[in-house]
Parts: sequence; structure tokens; C-alpha cells
Amino acid sequence: MRRRGQIEDALREDTEPLTVRASIRGKVVQVTADTPIGPTRTVRSLPVLHQLTDAVVSRAVGRTQGRGARISCKSGCGACCRQLVPISETEARALADLVDDMPEPRRSMVRRRFAELCTRVEEGGLSRLIDSDTVADDECEAVALAWFALGVPCPFLEEESCSIHAVRPSVCREYLVTSDAEQCARPTPETIEHVSLDAEISDAMDRRDAREAGRRNGWVPLGLALEWVERNAEEPPPRPALELVKEVLDLAVGGKRRR
Repeated sequence: MRRRGQIEDALREDTEPLTVRASIRGKVVQVTADTPIGPTRTVRSLPVLHQLTDAVVSRAVGRTQGRGARISCKSGCGACCRQLVPISETEARALADLVDDMPEPRRSMVRRRFAELCTRVEEGGLSRLIDSDTVADDECEAVALAWFALGVPCPFLEEESCSIHAVRPSVCREYLVTSDAEQCARPTPETIEHVSLDAEISDAMDRRDAREAGRRNGWVPLGLALEWVERNAEEPPPRPALELVKEVLDLAVGGKRRR
């Protein structure tokens, strides 16, 4: 049984604007978002972290376009939504909350998509991904290719577009390419040209969650988010949002670690 409601009942719901300023590669990034006062669930730090991600991405896009390159990603191109998308444990909990709060019959439809994806993953021999600690760093690429070969779309993909675009995870916000969109259906290191970022907030979130839980990895495949939350119902203890955000920023500006 998930403890979301029990935790929220014990927390103050009052919020105030939280402004965060960070220097990333010598450039100051500043964002503001309404955030709970006092200790809160880790998921309540996501609005600020997603805004920080968007700010870092926006700077990278401007730099890319400034040298004459064009971003290929657009609505209707959902090839990347069939990849193994590693989201933070905190974002897995947020997506579970999102699905819980959907009205019927949409909630049941989305849950069915997640269940069907889990079945395909099991049939493909990748069920161990429910615990990312079983994946060694040197096999991440092979596992990701095996997932992509399944051809299973993200449960939130509808008409080749993201149906939760406004609240999508940080790693989805960070994934932009300048190579031909057609190449994303058969990606290789030689054919895909990613937009380079000054920092990867998503990676820092993964590492923060791993440290909090005492695990080697802190990421969860997006398609297995609901299954993972059911298996890991006990949430980390509530903490001040600013403290949570600061930990992520310290990891992000301290250097990124490619998966």
C-alpha cells in the first residue's frame, strides 16, 4: 500500500515562491516556482528542478541555433519515446501520482498500457530492469538497444506526441537532436547528433536518489515506473524542498556522469 496520502496529511500545504540561482559553466540560471513551506515529499521539488532543466536546455538550444544548426525534434515524432527512458526514482513516484489522479476511464487505459509494456519487457527478457542496480555501467548500451528493439511506445505517447508534455521528466526535456529525425528510428552513435548541455539535471537527480536510498543506481525505466513504485512504496522521509534542490544542483555543477 502506498503511503502518499499519509505523508501529505502530515505536511503543511502552505507554499511560497522559491527562487533558485545557480552558476553553471560560468552562466547564472535563475528560476522561481511555488514550493511547500517546511519538510515535503521529494516529488514536490520537481517544479523547480524541471524549470532548471528547461533553462539549461534553452541555453543549449540558443547556442546550437546560433551556429546555424536546427533542432529536429517536434510534435508528431515519437521515435525517442520507444527508447529506454531512465527517469529518477522521484519522477517515477510523481508519474504514479499523476496516473492515480487521472479521471476514469483514462486512468484505467493508461494503467493498461503500463501493464502491457511490462508484459513485453518480461517476454523480452528485460524484467530485471525493475531494479536498475542489476545493470552494470558497461552493459547499459546493450540493454538500451534490447529495449528499443521491442518497439514498445511510452504509455503516455498518443498520436506520436507526449500526452503529459508539461510535466514530462527531465531526461525527456534534455533529449534533443540536430540530426535527421528519420535517423531516430534506427539510432547509432554515428547517425544521431545530440544537443550538448552544460549540465544534466536528470543525471544529478538520479544520483541524488541513489544516494538517498543507498543504491548504486537511482534511475527507473519510465515504462516500469508504476511497477517500481508498487515494489518501493516506502518513500524517503520529508525534507525541505530547498535542501533537495541544492543537493541536485551540487551534483549537476560538479560534473555529469553519462549512463
